[in-house]
Amino acid sequence: MLAIVLAATIVQGDAGAKLDAYLKEQKYEGAVLVAKGGEVVLAKGYGLADRESGTPWTADTYVSIGSITKQFTAAAILKLEAQGKLAVEDKVGKFFKDAPDDKRGITLHQLLTHTSGLASDFAGDYDPVGRDEYVKRIFASKLESAPGTTRTRVTRCWPPSWRSSPGRGTRRICTRRCCRLRG
Repeated sequence: MLAIVLAATIVQGDAGAKLDAYLKEQKYEGAVLVAKGGEVVLAKGYGLADRESGTPWTADTYVSIGSITKQFTAAAILKLEAQGKLAVEDKVGKFFKDAPDDKRGITLHQLLTHTSGLASDFAGDYDPVGRDEYVKRIFASKLESAPGTTRTRVTRCWPPSWRSSPGRGTRRICTRRCCRLRG
């Protein structure tokens, strides 16, 4: 396990070293990911993720973060829209040619505002479900309402690719999309 912890830790350059020292001084407990100029300068865990078992935090520690990823998904989609790569009114069928008829017309806006008609969950909180399987489950599901008509409580983040590579998917998306908002 030590090799895994060391492999996942990044403290790069002066900025990474200063942040690392500060977090240690503050006795911070948790995982941290900081990127500057598109490069990760700090990816590290601090303290114990589970005191009972003595499990330390790492940069890749799984935690239940609830709905916090939704704002990052929205920011990434809006950035892609600002770059002219997509529009929030684009339909699912544009991105998934095999989408069933009842889901082809769902827009990104409807996914972001929970008015797509999709059910809330397609996997348990800790089920390791890959992107392709997650999309398959979504496409096989029955709509709870017609798209655009009803707001539903959704606890999963779209796109499901954020869950596709444990410990790396969110880091990759945040680093490549959200951490470069200025350029």
